Amino acid sequence: MSLVNDAGTLILQMTNDELNEVIDMIKLKRGQLSAAAVRNFSEMDEVTFEHKGRIVEGVVAKVNQKYIHVETISDGKWKVPAAYLTRMGG
Repeated sequence: MSLVNDAGTLILQMTNDELNEVIDMIKLKRGQLSAAAVRNFSEMDEVTFEHKGRIVEGVVAKVNQKYIHVETISDGKWKVPAAYLTRMGG
C-alpha cells in the first residue's frame, strides 16, 4: 500500500481537530518544497513552463520568495511558481 493510500485511510478516521493538525503540516511541507524550488533558480537562467497546453520559454528576471519573474520575447512578463519551472539546457 502506498503512503497516499495509508494517509487516506487514516484521514477518514480523524476528528476535526486532527484534520486541522494535518492541514497545518501539509501547509508547512508545501512551504518547504516551495522554498527549495526557489533556491534552484537565479537571474538570467533560461527556463520553460507550460501554460494552457503550450510550452513558454523565457529568462528569469527576478527571484522572489513565492514567485519567479520570467520575461519572454513574445509573451511578455510572467510571475510563475518555482515548482512549475524547468531550467533549459540541463
